[in-house]
Amino acid sequence: MNVGFAQDYLTWTNTESVTWTSTRGTGSMVATILNNVKVRAVSQREIVPSNGAYAAGDVWFLLPAALLDNGPPKPGDWLATFDDARHIVLEVDGQRRDSVGGYSTWRCRGRNRAVAADLADSITIEESVLDLDPARVETRGWKRRYSGLIGKVQKLREAQAEAFRLRGFEGDYAVYLEQEANVDRTCRIPWSGALSGYLEVGGYHPAASLEQLPTIDAKAMP
Repeated sequence: MNVGFAQDYLTWTNTESVTWTSTRGTGSMVATILNNVKVRAVSQREIVPSNGAYAAGDVWFLLPAALLDNGPPKPGDWLATFDDARHIVLEVDGQRRDSVGGYSTWRCRGRNRAVAADLADSITIEESVLDLDPARVETRGWKRRYSGLIGKVQKLREAQAEAFRLRGFEGDYAVYLEQEANVDRTCRIPWSGALSGYLEVGGYHPAASLEQLPTIDAKAMP
C-alpha cells in the first residue's frame, strides 16, 4: 500500500500565508503567495549544537510540496511573513519522504537580515547621468536608481579636510545592504550626515556568503 502525505498540510493548524520571492534564473524577481505554511522560531536546543550555523531569530518555514508547482525555494530566495518581515533562505531540505519517493514538505531556514544586523536606515542610491541643457551642452545630473533599500550607514573614519577653501570633515563609510544591488562608482548616496549631503561610492562588494551582507565603500567629502 502506498503511503502518501501530500495532503497532510490540509489538517495543519496555526498556519499563515507567506510570500516567496525568487529569481528562478529569469533575472527578474517573481513573487508567489503560499498559504498553509507553518512558521516557527529555531529553538535554543537547535542553536546550541549547530556550532554557530543557527542564530537566535532564525525561523523555520514548513512549505507543503503540493503548493510548489516549480519545486522548492532555493538558498538565496526570500520568504516574507504576513507582517512583511523578509527572511533570506539559508537552508532547504525535504521532510517526510513517502513510498513514491517524493517529499511532502520542504523545510527552509530563514534569517531576517534587517533584525540580525540592525539595519535601521533607508538607503537611496542615485546614478550619474548626462543630459543636454537648453544650449545643447552636456551637463551632469543625477537619477534615482534605488530608493527605500533596507541598510545601515556606518562611519569608519573621519578627518578634517579642506575643499574649495572650505574647512570640513571627510570620512570613510561602510554602507551595509539587506539585499544585492547594482552599484558602481558612478553612484552616490544622499546622506544627511555628510556635510556635502551625499556619500560618494568608491566600490561595491557582493556578499561572500548568504550569512554576510553586501557592502558599499563610500566617502563623505568636505
